[in-house]
Amino acid sequence: QVSLMTWAFVRSMKRHLSPPDEDEDAYIEEINSRLSPSQAEAIASATHRPNRALYDLSVAIDKLPMHFMRKNEINKNLSIFEDT
Repeated sequence: QVSLMTWAFVRSMKRHLSPPDEDEDAYIEEINSRLSPSQAEAIASATHRPNRALYDLSVAIDKLPMHFMRKNEINKNLSIFEDT
């Protein structure tokens, strides 16, 4: 799930930085084919799609079976992406 959500974030950022007429249809098709219907809809309908994908990535990381201190460090690094 983490790798899929990482892909969703990167793909959403690419779409965010591309002209709508150049990438929108391909973007929607790709996220619908790779993500669950509810996740695809949540990202596609978000005001800021990269932030929504980043949230989903954070949730996936939180579900990993690792010590909470490691999860906190990973989430700190994710916040750098959100701030840029």
